[in-house]
Amino acid sequence: MGILGKVTSDLEGVRGPDVAMVVTVPRSWFGREISIALPRIMHCAVCQGGGCDQCLGAGAITLRDSAEQPLVLPVVLPPVREDGRSVCIRIPEAGGEAVQSALARGHLLVTVRCGDSPSPEVTLRGPELTPSQRDRAYLMKRSLIMTAVLTLLFLGMLRLSGWL
Repeated sequence: MGILGKVTSDLEGVRGPDVAMVVTVPRSWFGREISIALPRIMHCAVCQGGGCDQCLGAGAITLRDSAEQPLVLPVVLPPVREDGRSVCIRIPEAGGEAVQSALARGHLLVTVRCGDSPSPEVTLRGPELTPSQRDRAYLMKRSLIMTAVLTLLFLGMLRLSGWL
């Protein structure tokens, strides 16, 4: 499993404008690596499209020229939340370019929702698990938990009986 995130720059320093997007992925994709193709124009993360100083009142930020190919980012999703709520992932230096070229790009805020089918800009990296592979992984996890609980119970009984 890959690293969920590694911050290598100042998250609060002066930078370009932050952008936001919402994607939907199937529940089985959580905990896996996906690719996200970034659109050319994205919502401003500060005003969510309403217009503010950061986006110069436009509500949107242009990431690239129309002739350029879309940027595709690999993202490792965290495990699925039990309550099914959305997850927001901050990707540093993947947002809008700063007015001053010496400054870093803004952040990309990706809100990941659980749904029936993936958004068009999202693809799964690597092979998808078959139902039997998912069942096997689930049973393996449950078996390890049960083994740990039984070991702790056994050690506790040995301690109570005076053997430890």
